[in-house]
This record gives sequence, C-alpha cells and structure tokens, in this order.
Amino acid sequence: MDRITNSIVRCLNDNKFSPKDIELFTYGLNISLRYLLFGAFIFGLLFFLGNIGYVLVFDLVLVLLRFHCGGYHTENVVTCFLLSVFSLVIVPEIGLSYNISAAVSCLFMTICFIFMLRSQPIQNEKKKLNSDFVNKVNQRKNIIIVFFYILFLFQLIISNQIANMMMLAFLYNVLSMLVELIRKGR
Repeated sequence: MDRITNSIVRCLNDNKFSPKDIELFTYGLNISLRYLLFGAFIFGLLFFLGNIGYVLVFDLVLVLLRFHCGGYHTENVVTCFLLSVFSLVIVPEIGLSYNISAAVSCLFMTICFIFMLRSQPIQNEKKKLNSDFVNKVNQRKNIIIVFFYILFLFQLIISNQIANMMMLAFLYNVLSMLVELIRKGR
C-alpha cells in the first residue's frame, strides 16, 4: 500500500511541495486507499452473504457509536482489518440467525444505553486530536445515544429484527469499550 501511495505522490509532486506536504499527502492517500479497499471488500462480502439492509443498520449504528464512544484498537493494520470485517459483517450475520425476543432485546439495550451514557469516550491513544474536536464529539455522544435508543424503541413496534440489529451494535460496542478499559487497566 505504501509503495502505491508513494508512487502516486511522486507523480503528482514535480518538486512543487515541501517534504512535510508530501508526507501529509502520502498519509492522507494511504488512509483513503485503505478505506476504499476496506469498503469494497465489505460491500462485496455483504452482497455475497445477503441481508444487506439489516447488516447496514448494524454497521451504521456501530460506526457512529464507535466514533463517539470509542472502543478497542489493535496495534496491527492486518489485525485491525480482520477484526473490522468480523465486526461489520460476521457479527450481524450471526445475530440475524438468532430470534431474540423484544423483552430480552429491550433489557440488553437498556443496560448498554445506561453504560454508554455514564461512561467517558475512549480515545485511541495513537491519534492526537484537537481538544475542540474532542469536546464537540463528547457533546454529541449523549445526543446520538439517546436518539438511537428512542429509534430502537420505535423499531420494537415496527420491526423486531431491525431493533435487534441496533441492540447488537450497542452490545458489541459496550463489549469493545470494556475490553479496552480492561486492557488499559482502568
């Protein structure tokens, strides 16, 4: 991946950019290509496995929760990729195979809801984020959690399967947060 991005940046450079700019372009292009390949792989796998609508509900909820609440981060890019595929495709596919009652789903969702409201967001220590950005994310965290919880309650009436995907995303993110907290020794 690095070779590809370095080649592209070298072709675009023509000695117009400073070394710091080149480093920034290379980093941004590398991240963009990783996400593009990851997205193509995920959608290809989803198309092959089916249940795209339900899995995308799970993915949307999980990605937003993960961005605002944090969770476990791996050290290795390959491990991150494999764990992300497992999290975004395999977990919801497994979840669809179980018929979870509305009462059990509501109980788990409520426990996760309370845990996430009371917890502080877990930040990836490798990323150095602007404090204003972190404060804005923290302010939105509770709004998003409450919004998804209310949406979940409406989905219990309309579609138990969608409600279960939302509950599973909440549960999976809480477990990810707990793993990271245990790993950090808090």
